Amino acid sequence: MNSRAIPGGGNQDNIGRGNLVRWCVDWTEIKPIIAESLEVPDDATTLTSKLREGMRWPDGPPFTADDMMFW
Repeated sequence: MNSRAIPGGGNQDNIGRGNLVRWCVDWTEIKPIIAESLEVPDDATTLTSKLREGMRWPDGPPFTADDMMFW
């Protein structure tokens, strides 16, 4: 059983893993991967992300905000 919440080691920039964001190596900031940008207000009650334009699933269909809402 794998109980890790955050993958360790390896290449965390791999978009194929489906990560919206990842922590940078020194844990000082969050880096967008599938997201182009992130906005978090000071009260941290919401997260607004903009997806990169042109993202697609491995079998070809576009990856959209609807996919994030389904998830």
